[in-house]
Amino acid sequence: MIIVVLVAFATTNTLSAKPGEGVTKKQIEQQHRIRHGVATGQLSPHEAHMLEAQQAHIRHDKRMARADGVVTPAERAQIEHEQRRAGANIYVQKNDCQHRH
Repeated sequence: MIIVVLVAFATTNTLSAKPGEGVTKKQIEQQHRIRHGVATGQLSPHEAHMLEAQQAHIRHDKRMARADGVVTPAERAQIEHEQRRAGANIYVQKNDCQHRH
């Protein structure tokens, strides 16, 4: 019961984060899409690992952009581009009709 409350609290706080703070809604949705792809067999473990690595790279870039206290418009545009690319990669990997074992 305590775990459920903590998960609900963490999810609520994460989803209400302001742009540029912490994990964004888009990142949460992409993580969910990756997990769903693995659960349904649309993604192999290797594909999921590669997509997770891309998500880690985005998180790193966000940390670096915030390191000086200011996220510039160019940094924000780069991160948004990376997130769009990651979303497209998730779509391609989930729909590439490869046979999963």
